[in-house]
Amino acid sequence: DLSMKIMGNLGKRIRILQEKLHDFVGEKVEQRIAKILIVLSERMGSEIPFTRQEIASMVGTTIETAIRVTSRFKEAKIIKSERNKITIINKEKLKLIAEGPPLRL
Repeated sequence: DLSMKIMGNLGKRIRILQEKLHDFVGEKVEQRIAKILIVLSERMGSEIPFTRQEIASMVGTTIETAIRVTSRFKEAKIIKSERNKITIINKEKLKLIAEGPPLRL
């Protein structure tokens, strides 16, 4: 009985993780970076003490792609980036990017 409950619980967790992975893989890199910046800002405030390399690792992309995306966000005045720190300037625009198809920046 206990082993069946454990197996049922593990099966449920695997399904949830598969759904999250499916959602994650289907998103554009701009969306993934926007989402992680929003999540981090909700936990840490508007100043996020992470490098672009760390952000790239969190969303499963290369540092080069993370640099390109964050540079576009910076040009659009959505974020400000300094050494080892990213500051959210326009959280509403970031949320729009996270929710749907990439906006033209």
